[in-house]
Amino acid sequence: MDVTLYVYDLSRGLARQLSQQLLGVHIDAIYHTALVFNNIEYFFGQGIQTCLPGATHHGQPMQKIALGQTQLPMDVILDYLESLKTIYTAESYDLFLHNCNNFSNDFSMFLVGKGIPDHITSLPRTVLNTPFGQMLKPQLDQAIRGITQAPVAPPPQSFAPTNGITKTKTLVQRPTSLAAFMPLLEQALESCAILFFTSSTCAPCRICYEPFDTLASEFEGQATFMIIDVSKARDIATQYSIRATPTFITILHGEQVDQWSGADVGKLQANTRLLIQMANPLHPHTQLQLTTLHKEHKPHVYSKLPPIEKLSAKLEASIRSAPEIVELISFIKQRSDASKVANVPVPNLSRISQLIREQVLQKPPLTVFPLVDLFRLALLDVRVSEYFAEEPKSTSLIYSLIDHGSRMKIDAASYPFLLTTTQALSNTFTSRLSFPSIISAPELHTIVSNGLLATSHPALRATAANLIFNIASAHHRENIENNRSQQVETMQESLLVEFIVSSVEALSQELDRDAQADKEAIKTLVMSIGLLLYGSSPSIQDELKSVLQAIEAKATIERSSKIDGLSAIVKDTL
Repeated sequence: MDVTLYVYDLSRGLARQLSQQLLGVHIDAIYHTALVFNNIEYFFGQGIQTCLPGATHHGQPMQKIALGQTQLPMDVILDYLESLKTIYTAESYDLFLHNCNNFSNDFSMFLVGKGIPDHITSLPRTVLNTPFGQMLKPQLDQAIRGITQAPVAPPPQSFAPTNGITKTKTLVQRPTSLAAFMPLLEQALESCAILFFTSSTCAPCRICYEPFDTLASEFEGQATFMIIDVSKARDIATQYSIRATPTFITILHGEQVDQWSGADVGKLQANTRLLIQMANPLHPHTQLQLTTLHKEHKPHVYSKLPPIEKLSAKLEASIRSAPEIVELISFIKQRSDASKVANVPVPNLSRISQLIREQVLQKPPLTVFPLVDLFRLALLDVRVSEYFAEEPKSTSLIYSLIDHGSRMKIDAASYPFLLTTTQALSNTFTSRLSFPSIISAPELHTIVSNGLLATSHPALRATAANLIFNIASAHHRENIENNRSQQVETMQESLLVEFIVSSVEALSQELDRDAQADKEAIKTLVMSIGLLLYGSSPSIQDELKSVLQAIEAKATIERSSKIDGLSAIVKDTL
């Protein structure tokens, strides 16, 4: 998809005319920006908002800048936007620190790997560097806030038909021809569809419109809802031999399940819910009473901030002074003030990624581990972790760290690098997008297993245990919380088995340490094993049971029950 930056002038030309005499510097415009792709305009005002391109109260943009193309799927993009809603709230808007251009810059960085032009993002600094700008700061913020946060005109209830399809705000499709109907039916092959045949002269049909809309909203994304007017779409009605209205047809994976006529709202609701359940059956493990496993598990993250000056002093002088690293350190320092986290703009992550990747591959691990530690701290920001979760595999910094670390022997020279890398990998889970990305790294199991079994390095073992926990809880969430009972495992079967085997072996070794055992690591490992098992695809349960028997996992896990507070977790895992 092409991504375009829409640039508006909130002053409507006044800034260009009056800025020199008022501020002493020339300003072309008071910029407001938005990103446009897939025929939708995204911007920040009253929170994150959308509209048709050019349909805001700002009128038409003064400039349209092509930023590039994104290959990211829409579901990933929407997940990213959802995570930004806690950062870009209506209350957090600040003309000089946290405005629409900061949002456009962050969003652009995620979509195309680069920000918006510097002359736009630097405008607040230009204004505040003048005495008059400083003096009028409160008044300017209040005045512009009233413009940028003004209500957006609501879109019409239905858009002009494209290929014979209209879409209402209730998510109900209205195909008017067989040519328009068939693509919608094909889109529902992986799920289900509900067809409502009606006509403009059908009085009983009117009883069902509102309940049908309500069902479409309730089950958004789980089924395709269509209203078909037989007087306008005779070819569709003929295909299904419709002789009366209202008539309803339910379709599952392309096959008709049921058909009935009559304005029976109760039957419509019951049959729709049955269809949704058939298309999205619950994972069988949800029927088990496992209170310690079936709940939201927050990821383990490493947020401790070391003295930044001491950390940066460990870098080579040429790297320490590189613009990318100066910008990264500034970002980390600003984020350390909790009250300003939301206002800190994201640095140029593409250039930072390239520099760190090049240094990691070219320099000794003792030289570059401070860079990885800076990366760890940056990943605490969800905007950063989501950018790196979607980096192309060929240039992925995370993939490079995993691959490079997996080939290292654990010794005094490599230990700091491996420890900070494992911590950084844990911090990627501040984003829910990280799981599918990180588990596709070819050498992930190697670096995790090496850390879990690092006999002489307890800190590395504990860090690796936290990483496997993050992986296991994300795996559990993907398979169960998203109601996936599919036969296809979200994690490669071989990788799942390797993680379970390594976790059981690490647990056994930790228990053998008796008084020196890390009780927190033991708890984390037992929980990880449980989360990996409960939530895995039903199709591989028999193989997993065989593996568990072969490595005597039950006996090892039972030994953990002697640790205080672990009896409930052990019981659920077994």
